[in-house]
Amino acid sequence: MPIQLRERTNDTKNRLIKAIKEHRYHFIVWSVFIAYEILIAGIFSGYYSSFTNYALHYFFNILLFYSHAFLLFETLWNGKYKWSKLSLPLLILIEIALYVLVVYSFEIFFTKYLHIVVLQKTAFSKAYVSRTVWRGLYFIGFSTAYYVILRNQYRKQQMEEMERQKLLSIIQQEEIKNELMRTQNAYLKSQINPHFLINTLSHLYNETRKLAPKAAESIISLSDMMQYALSKEVAMGMMRLHDEIKLVENYLHLHQARQVHPAELSLEYDEECQKLNFIPLVLMTLVENILKHGRLDQPDHPAVIRITVEDNILHIHTSNLRSVNPKASGHGMGLKNIKERLIQSYGDHATFEYGSDENKYFNTDIFITVL
Repeated sequence: MPIQLRERTNDTKNRLIKAIKEHRYHFIVWSVFIAYEILIAGIFSGYYSSFTNYALHYFFNILLFYSHAFLLFETLWNGKYKWSKLSLPLLILIEIALYVLVVYSFEIFFTKYLHIVVLQKTAFSKAYVSRTVWRGLYFIGFSTAYYVILRNQYRKQQMEEMERQKLLSIIQQEEIKNELMRTQNAYLKSQINPHFLINTLSHLYNETRKLAPKAAESIISLSDMMQYALSKEVAMGMMRLHDEIKLVENYLHLHQARQVHPAELSLEYDEECQKLNFIPLVLMTLVENILKHGRLDQPDHPAVIRITVEDNILHIHTSNLRSVNPKASGHGMGLKNIKERLIQSYGDHATFEYGSDENKYFNTDIFITVL
């Protein structure tokens, strides 16, 4: 046998086995039903017909059963055609007429041309038509009941699926609500905790300002810094330079308060610059770099932060001796971030320069054109 033919045979065999497995309950029910009918008919009539007779008639009966369910009802009675429901009795009459004619034609063909006796008498009589019509209606009734049960089961499955989807949707909505509530609670906590701390600091300030004035001043400086950091204006992207300077002053006050030997650092600014808007926390970054990387123990060489406005140019200058500690010699990412923020906020209207000079001073200069 050629390979291709053998493969086709095996493929056909596999499909047949698969079809039998999928429809095994149909084969079982029909086998039981046919055996029951043959047995009862033989007991009451006193004789049994030939295998060919049974095979021919049950073939057409089963064909009528499935044709009525899946051709008539499924394609016409399920709402595809608006006229089908009104025409159902007429269609059933046509179905019965075709059934009678087809069965009779095959009985004549088998009897006359194949010489296989399928009936005792093949005359197209009133009794024959009545018997065949009754037989057709019998299987049409079973087919209708089968289709109704099948349809109801399908609708039940659809309803269950819809209910399941609805339940899943409700669960998802509840999960979204719960997640939203958790997010809102987390947000409220993030708002409540800092404000609670600020209120506590204010209380501590009031309790300690008479007993320990220096400690009280440190507390109020810390409270002001936290209020500034939590303010909505900081998140908006621009602040009054006055507020930035105030933040730096509070920061320096806290730093000096915890040092045994105060850092040699001065903050200088004029009144005109305080009215300008400026991106927040740039000054703070410059001060942090000075405190971290600068040498601030030389009274004759103090670090300087100077802010001036001249000819519509805002100039922020810092200068400090570089630390003798090699690990603190670099200024890290802070200055690079300042440069990127200045470019994003001011574009070509801002320049930022930094580096060391021959006297071992580290200098930074910000120039911004005031529009």
